[in-house]
Amino acid sequence: MLFSSVVLDAPAASQAGIAPYNLASDTVVNVSPADFLRVAEQRRAAMQVTASATASGLTAEVNAATGGVVVISVPYDPALRVTVDGAPARTFIANFGFVGVTMSGGKHTLALTMP
Repeated sequence: MLFSSVVLDAPAASQAGIAPYNLASDTVVNVSPADFLRVAEQRRAAMQVTASATASGLTAEVNAATGGVVVISVPYDPALRVTVDGAPARTFIANFGFVGVTMSGGKHTLALTMP
C-alpha cells in the first residue's frame, strides 16, 4: 500500500509514540499495540481518505473531522515535496521513518511529489 493515514491530534500522537521528534534522541516511547490500535481506529473512523498514485508520487483527498497529523507510508526523505490545497507543507519524520504532515480538519487535497 502506497498511502495509509491516521489523523491524530498532538496529544494523541504523543501518547501513541508518533509525535514529531528527533529520532537521534535517547528518548524511547513504548506504547502497547492494543493502545495504539485503539487510538488509531478511533481517529480512522473520523476521516475519509481517497488516494491515487501519480507519475511522480501520489495525491489524496482527505476529509477529517479534526486537525492532526497525516502519516504517509512513504519513507521520509527531505527532498520529498508535499502540498496541502496547493500550498507547500512542512514534512517531518512520523511513525519512526515515514512522512508526516500536519493538517487542519475539513476537506483537503494533499499531493506528494518524489524527487
